[in-house]
Amino acid sequence: MTIDFKVVAYNIFEGGVDTSNPTGNGHPSTRLNDIAAFLRSLNLTLTVLTELNGFDSLRFSNFASQWNHQYTAFLTAFTGFHLGISSSFPLIELAQVKHGMHHGALVAQVNFDDETKIGL
Repeated sequence: MTIDFKVVAYNIFEGGVDTSNPTGNGHPSTRLNDIAAFLRSLNLTLTVLTELNGFDSLRFSNFASQWNHQYTAFLTAFTGFHLGISSSFPLIELAQVKHGMHHGALVAQVNFDDETKIGL
């Protein structure tokens, strides 16, 4: 089995806030829509996003659905700089690491099928 595995790590800068044109809520939909459109255009297998400020697990899951990723993992960092992983394949054996970390880390395994798995 050959897998075309594409992954990107993206710091969306403080939750995707457009600092050049801030709005009352700090999260103008055009900036987040642009990020989602960019990620969708790449047809990625896995996406790792940092600085998900203002997000929670549900909001991140809804955001990831915009680039057709139905599997997500989210780490709520005490610093407010949350982390998220999204995938087009199931994420399994997930762990959140906070001890000894400034913001935290997510550990996941992508399950392509019963025999093919990649740890991250």
